Amino acid sequence: MSEKRYYWLKLPKDFFKRHDIKYIMSLPEGEHIVLFYLQLMVESIDHAGELRFSPNIPYSEEMLASVTDTDIDIVTTALKELKKLELVKVSEDGTIILEKVKTMTGYETKWAEKKRAYRDKKGQSEDNVLDMSSKCPQGVPTLSDKSKSKSKSKSKSKSKSKNTILALDDEKSAEVSPIVEKVLSEEETMFEQFWSIYPKKVDKKGSLRAFKNIPKLKEVFPGIIKALEIQKESTQWTKDHGQYIPNPTTYIHQERWLTVSETDEVQAKINDTVKQNYEAFLL
Repeated sequence: MSEKRYYWLKLPKDFFKRHDIKYIMSLPEGEHIVLFYLQLMVESIDHAGELRFSPNIPYSEEMLASVTDTDIDIVTTALKELKKLELVKVSEDGTIILEKVKTMTGYETKWAEKKRAYRDKKGQSEDNVLDMSSKCPQGVPTLSDKSKSKSKSKSKSKSKSKNTILALDDEKSAEVSPIVEKVLSEEETMFEQFWSIYPKKVDKKGSLRAFKNIPKLKEVFPGIIKALEIQKESTQWTKDHGQYIPNPTTYIHQERWLTVSETDEVQAKINDTVKQNYEAFLL
């Protein structure tokens, strides 16, 4: 089971001084529109700034009014103004996209939260920095003396030190790295296969993080690849030079591999047959 994450929205101090926000605030019901915009951002922070009711169902204005407890007329006006200012975009499949959310999102895991609370309880700083003594004990060489001594022997011991460090590193690697590499390489190898197939290369690091959090990854991975091969050939993904292909992070978060239709499967088979016939013709 993947570890639960807690997200927050990093709102800039000058948010309400921005020209676009000040313009919205000047409109009738402007305060309600800004509040609606903030609600959309908060709702989308765990989906990389993209909103859908479910993988198969996009949000309608009525649904948005219901879930945000906002008057339907304000929702209609808000979407119109937010689109005009390019704060919100709506893709052809109905996905609501808030681009600015990607740079305004922070998160931490439950384990990180516990560690931070533990440090606070112990009175330790984030960097665990100790106070330095203002006086040097008697008999201890000064910093300048140490530097001179070290500089003389540095060239002689440099090669030996490197060899010693490397030997220690090799010993540690022999004890630790096989286990770590086995876990990492398995997930990363699956991701690299997914990434090589996925036609839209955007935000690889974010996609890898989302990919690692897929529940029962080993079990569902073959289905993901099979669905992806079919969806690559679908009309939705191939039209307009792939303009409507979802970002890979969105694809993973919303489990889009579960949305393959019979029409997509038939189209994929047709395309595969045409491709095979064409290659046979060339031979």
